[in-house]
Amino acid sequence: MRPLFLLLIIFISVCSYGQESRGHSKQFYLEKSKKQKRISLVTGGTGTVLLAVGTIMYLSEYRKETGINASRLRTGESLILGGAGLALISVPFRLAAQQNSHLAGTVSLIAQPDPLNQQKMLAQFHRSFAIRIQFSR
Repeated sequence: MRPLFLLLIIFISVCSYGQESRGHSKQFYLEKSKKQKRISLVTGGTGTVLLAVGTIMYLSEYRKETGINASRLRTGESLILGGAGLALISVPFRLAAQQNSHLAGTVSLIAQPDPLNQQKMLAQFHRSFAIRIQFSR
């Protein structure tokens, strides 16, 4: 048991050691936010429409005096559940889009080309100091 635990710890430490984290640009976060917002709008809109149609189908069966059509009632229930599921799925995408748009708004230590060396066409970069701004909710 003890050697197995030791091997597991070594395996986890080796696998996690080689990963590097690199910063992304403002444009990357804005594009990612735009895609996630679009996914959120599509799934939320589709879910809302399905929820409304399913509710109308479900409630319209109880208004009939001739009897209840069981297959149409089950179809309404299925549309209600599918629409509610899609509407709930859109929430994490909306939250992730909001977080990525906030990340795009932060300014941190960035590398900019040296204006003195641009005339010589040298690609030297230096670190410039910037203010990090965090938008709070």
